[in-house]
Amino acid sequence: MDHPFNADLQAVLDADEAYDFLPVGTWASGGCGLLAESLHRLISGSEICVVGRLDAGIPDHLAVRLDYGDDVVYVDYAGVQSESELLDAMRSECQGESVQICTLLDAVNSGLDMSEVLWQQDMVAPFCRYLQRELGHVDAGRCDPIWADEPEIFGPSPD
Repeated sequence: MDHPFNADLQAVLDADEAYDFLPVGTWASGGCGLLAESLHRLISGSEICVVGRLDAGIPDHLAVRLDYGDDVVYVDYAGVQSESELLDAMRSECQGESVQICTLLDAVNSGLDMSEVLWQQDMVAPFCRYLQRELGHVDAGRCDPIWADEPEIFGPSPD
């Protein structure tokens, strides 16, 4: 999805200072939990979702889900995207294997071991402060799919 928030988020996450929050890995591999938990704290009404080879008991990735009436979007390192875009990217990452999405609560209740993707809880608060400082105000309005594919390059105001 071509959305103005995507470039803003990726620029902030690609900065050296952002990588100081990750002792290993990248935002797509190892840092997705920290990013999802932080975005969830910043965006009221959001929900953390688990994406991956869930039928095999493997939670590969975390993203934040936002509902806008009939529209649902997910936010991760790639930015704002549709469910099909997120699943396609995850299928590619998992080399064509079957992937599913569920809420974090459902994953935990089903007994999935989430320790591989939720291992940086102590960094969530400082990373939230970093995101707010670099991105400005982050809320559901800023991720609204109404801004996708708009010719206006600025999108919603970060206020």
